[in-house]
Amino acid sequence: MTAFRIGEIRYQYREIEPLLNPEASAASDDSDWKFFAALSRWVERGNRDGLESLVDHELGAELRAAHRVALAAAFYEDGLVTESIRLIDDALTDFDDYNTVDHAWLTMHLVRSLVQAGDAERAHGLAFEVSAIGRIAPGDPTAQQLAGVAAEMLFSLAGWASGKLETTVKARDTVASWWRSQTMNAGLATYLESSFNRWAEDRSVTFGATDQTWAKLRSASLMSGFGADTPSWSNAVRLLAQYMLLGEPGPQQIEGAIDLLRISGASKQLKLAINRTLEYGPTDGLERVLTKLDLEKSTRSSIKNDLELIGRCASILVPNQADEIVMWLLAEIADPSARATRLRLQFLYVNHLVDVLSSVYVACTSTGRALTRAHASALPVIEDQSIAHAYAKLLGSVAVEDWANASIALFTARGEGDNFELRDGIERLVAQRDADYRLGLVERIATGDLSALASWGRVTDLPEHAAKGMIASLSDSLSRITASARTGAFGFGGALRARVG
Repeated sequence: MTAFRIGEIRYQYREIEPLLNPEASAASDDSDWKFFAALSRWVERGNRDGLESLVDHELGAELRAAHRVALAAAFYEDGLVTESIRLIDDALTDFDDYNTVDHAWLTMHLVRSLVQAGDAERAHGLAFEVSAIGRIAPGDPTAQQLAGVAAEMLFSLAGWASGKLETTVKARDTVASWWRSQTMNAGLATYLESSFNRWAEDRSVTFGATDQTWAKLRSASLMSGFGADTPSWSNAVRLLAQYMLLGEPGPQQIEGAIDLLRISGASKQLKLAINRTLEYGPTDGLERVLTKLDLEKSTRSSIKNDLELIGRCASILVPNQADEIVMWLLAEIADPSARATRLRLQFLYVNHLVDVLSSVYVACTSTGRALTRAHASALPVIEDQSIAHAYAKLLGSVAVEDWANASIALFTARGEGDNFELRDGIERLVAQRDADYRLGLVERIATGDLSALASWGRVTDLPEHAAKGMIASLSDSLSRITASARTGAFGFGGALRARVG
């Protein structure tokens, strides 16, 4: 089943063993066959109902371990790490009859989910315990594979400061790792050969052919997933998702591929896939992903991608859903450090939250928009430039006429201390609403103040003396830049956003 030789299995149950038909084995009284049926349905159709309905007390220790591992892998693949943690915790707490390797197997699945849920301390302790299984059972391939996965997990949790890169690399060199790599390489080679044949207009026919690229990549992802090997799983499903999106995928394929990309942390590929789908369609698959997306359940690997998905897909959000997202974002912005610390996020979390708020604003109902404007109006002093940039973008996403006079008054009365990006953004907004304030920019423009010019708006409205002063200032600046360039010196300037018409 893990090798995804579905065609061979079907032949076997037609010709040799009827119980290899999942429909027949599901009705069997034998627990082994029930498990086979449940696993088949998940592997073939993504349906984990059968796995969830199996009763533990009917299963022996070895089968119970395999069942819990399979279900934990299914939960993980769907981004349900909390459910995976609860499942494995119960398996280890309620039963004590597992052999040593199976106990390590279950524990490693607990580790990978704990990392995604943000419990790195507990994950580190358990991974350290599993890392010894290779010495405890030196002749067991599963034990060697688990020890290698545990070693890499320990290295990733400790970082380069651990100084154990050589040890980690050696521990990862296992039979399971080799076989998985061979399987994935075979799938990619098949794709290259089939692409060449299409290019060469090969008209030969292979009877009984199956999509070997899909099967091999899916097989590699199953091997990695069942082995609790998160880095290898992420790599395999990233390639699988990209393959699923080639050609003319339907909504179901798009949904499945987008889910795999976001959950595995494939940021670059996710952005490209979203942009392509929004441009060419169909968007049904994206809408399905958005409908079931729960930011509260986002994992360490998925949260950045989940925010990216929402921000880029704001145009197809349902208004009530957009409001719910805004309320979640505002709550996170109020206390961003809790989740960022727990998940050990390595990106500018607050910036991403505000960026998404800017994008989602246009999709909200009047309630969501009012909450966003109220938040922006009551901002504390912001000194950080990256956050100031994000909020300046937010101010620009709100139509000028939507701001209440009270909000404009608050912006006008803000004291000193804001980073220039937010200060300039506020100035541009106020200048569009307050004619007297805008006229106050004239003398600054005449002295060459570029931020005042950007806030002014239409340069054709400038008084003559202000225009002449700005032109003279820009001419002097250009002369200095030219002189510097001749000496080999250069610098980076900002963008001027004044409008001509």
